Amino acid sequence: MNTAIIGCGLIANMHAQAILSLGQKITIAVDHTQSKADAFANQYGIKISSDAFGSCLSDNIDVVHICTPPALHYEMVKAALLAGKHVICEKPLVLENEHAQELIQLAQENKLVHAVNFNVRFYDAWKEAKSIIQ
Repeated sequence: MNTAIIGCGLIANMHAQAILSLGQKITIAVDHTQSKADAFANQYGIKISSDAFGSCLSDNIDVVHICTPPALHYEMVKAALLAGKHVICEKPLVLENEHAQELIQLAQENKLVHAVNFNVRFYDAWKEAKSIIQ
């Protein structure tokens, strides 16, 4: 499976580590600045980096991890789904309920995996809440 990571900030590191720990490869790293994409790619042994979002929508990409600021999610997720890509998006998926409904429908119609990452489950507060509930 060929994976693209969009947005090479802090949370992208967690996505990259998870992908690599599963034995998968990251095909391309994309960020709004080429130097940031290059540094991220170098850190994780990714052969291709780009500052153009469209480069992650090529035919050889199967899944796109979107790790950008929330205001960018809607357009990026929609473009990825329309390009036939499975999508893992960092939280929140979108800022408007109507956009979420549209994206879910688009993913379902095209039989694409679509998920939102909620990484807070490992925060101490959540561990404590789980402990109290149990």
